[in-house]
Amino acid sequence: MQVLHAPMYYFDTTPLGRVLNRFTYDVEQVDITLAQFMSIFIIANSWLIAGQVVMIAVVPYMAIINAIVLALEVEAAITSIERMHSMELLPQEASMVTSKECEVNSSWPKKARATMCISWKNWSAGKSTITAALFRLVEIEKGTIELDGVDLTKIGLSDVRGRRNDMFILPQDPAVFAGTIRSNLDPFHVHSESEIMNALTLVKFPGADISLEKLMTHVVDEGGSNLSAGEKQLLCLGRAMLANPRLLVLDEATSAVDRATDEFVQKMLRSQFPQTTLLTIAHRIETIIDYDKVIVMEKGKVAEIGSPQELLQDESGLFTKMVDATGPESAMSLKSLAK
Repeated sequence: MQVLHAPMYYFDTTPLGRVLNRFTYDVEQVDITLAQFMSIFIIANSWLIAGQVVMIAVVPYMAIINAIVLALEVEAAITSIERMHSMELLPQEASMVTSKECEVNSSWPKKARATMCISWKNWSAGKSTITAALFRLVEIEKGTIELDGVDLTKIGLSDVRGRRNDMFILPQDPAVFAGTIRSNLDPFHVHSESEIMNALTLVKFPGADISLEKLMTHVVDEGGSNLSAGEKQLLCLGRAMLANPRLLVLDEATSAVDRATDEFVQKMLRSQFPQTTLLTIAHRIETIIDYDKVIVMEKGKVAEIGSPQELLQDESGLFTKMVDATGPESAMSLKSLAK
């Protein structure tokens, strides 16, 4: 349980092989190797002492070598205990349960209006840090993050991340698991077959127009290695459609796909999530040019904020410079789309 509740940075900085090693090799050393040593020592103690006495008398150097080998093996096994104990001391995430004083309504959130006033140690622009703070993958140093008036820093993590129709994220690197198309879309079996089929049809997943039932049982390799980057992102988009969140975060979700797939995803977001607040970290200006609000981040601080049309009125502003940097024709087209 200590490992399951470790903060995200532990998994980001610790090789997976090291974690697996603790639960395999080290457990074997403690449960089997050390137990064998103790059993041998207790059962054959008298014979061991007698044998060592004879060995010391006849071949003294062999007795010394045996003693050294035994001591090294025991020491190696005891090191496994130390490593396992260190995992019990891992830092832990905040409580999963919301206290009675901070309980929220079962229908929360309704409008998903987010308000942030936060401070953190950061040396980059700060875009992805906002996402990490919103889902409380990292805890902010000071300030508040409110969603429909509820401070997310005060409630349990199960309410922050675990509610249906709550918050959902489409990350830059799609999260795809070994299994089937269906198990990737609905890992906890909470949606009906018709809902899953509908999601696959709407995102136009390759093969959805031929045989949906066959497609749902299609095997997905570890990490989605048998799927293209576009297919993996469409799979995650289908997962988001099933979740139907009130707040959907897109952390450069289409940066690894071709422009045609990007355009399709953007159309889907605008047509299929009418009651959802979209918080987008964009790598293409056209992605957010028609949004209600744009925040320009620079060195971890908010440099500009406002509607695209308002920001474009400042000819020397950062947002205007980014639009102009796309070229005269593209800039003209973007400015005509700005709300």
